[in-house]
Amino acid sequence: MSLTFTVGQNEYIFPCYYVYEPQNLKPESIPTDLCTHIILIGCVHESSEASSPAIVEKPYNCSNVLDKVSNLKQLNPSIKTIISLATNATAMHQIVKNESTIDLYVKNALNIAVSYGFNGIDFDWEYPCKQDKFKFTLLIQKFRFQIQKNAMDLQLSAAIGAGINIIKDCFDLDGLSKFLDFINVMCYDYNTIYNTYTAYASPLYARPEETGYDALLNSNSTIYYLIEQNVPRKKIILGLNAGGHTFQLKDARKHGFHAPVNGVGYSAGWSLYPQLCKLIQNGGTAVYDEIAEVLYAFYDDQWANTGDIRSAKVKVEYVKKLGLAGIFTWCLNWDDLDNSCGHDVKFPIHRTIKENLLE
Repeated sequence: MSLTFTVGQNEYIFPCYYVYEPQNLKPESIPTDLCTHIILIGCVHESSEASSPAIVEKPYNCSNVLDKVSNLKQLNPSIKTIISLATNATAMHQIVKNESTIDLYVKNALNIAVSYGFNGIDFDWEYPCKQDKFKFTLLIQKFRFQIQKNAMDLQLSAAIGAGINIIKDCFDLDGLSKFLDFINVMCYDYNTIYNTYTAYASPLYARPEETGYDALLNSNSTIYYLIEQNVPRKKIILGLNAGGHTFQLKDARKHGFHAPVNGVGYSAGWSLYPQLCKLIQNGGTAVYDEIAEVLYAFYDDQWANTGDIRSAKVKVEYVKKLGLAGIFTWCLNWDDLDNSCGHDVKFPIHRTIKENLLE
């Protein structure tokens, strides 16, 4: 029997993170015809009383949310529902210090997944560096052992950082490749809102003016690094963000790549795809960078970059060309939920991925 779940040579998966935000996208409104996996994040955290995961009940009634997400399978039985353990780095550092607390954590997390009828567990620990690097592998190994021992039909995945230095410092690729079914590579964390110049959150390729480590801050460099480290291609899932960053330009006449900025732009430095569309609709200029495969827009002193349908198509073809496992998105909530971008459909980024990856 294979240690982990495998994807066929010409098959792909499309996991989508869903962040429970009652004012945004309710669980019962999640479309069941788009994603192969729905990864619920934000409803299970470490308990303040014990070293184990617990369901968040305040301010949200997450027990109800867990039920509703799990029940999506009644509408489409082929969907897999996954619980993501969005971990606090300080709390997890304490949990993985010894095997007894790891065992308790594993037991309780599996109980939650099984009790609510979920199909797997995902980890979002940012980041298990230094002495926690191999402790994280031990944690995953213990999950795998219990799943096999108890013949549980559960998948295991984990989100890892995209920067090569973060991967080197924080993730044991050999161990994770052995015990995880999939590795979700967050290929949208390459630059931050604290930059002193405009830069892309999720470029596929480097631009020629980027040198040194900056030239490695792109999806292509990360994916090839993982392949060179012998991570199986059919375990690598490329991450795509429906959001991105905003900056305030120092000089509105200088609005290209690496233009100087004063700091963050609208929405405290973060933009969702629909907000970028509105910036363009209100008179902003849209530019597609055909080198980096990124969309950005500017208006007056405001500059923004997010995921979009064109770059999504390009990344799907990239995944197919390299024979990777698939694409995941962060997140359903950040796509265009009400056709404000004028594509005549809801969730246009997700629909673009589905149509080009799965059909």
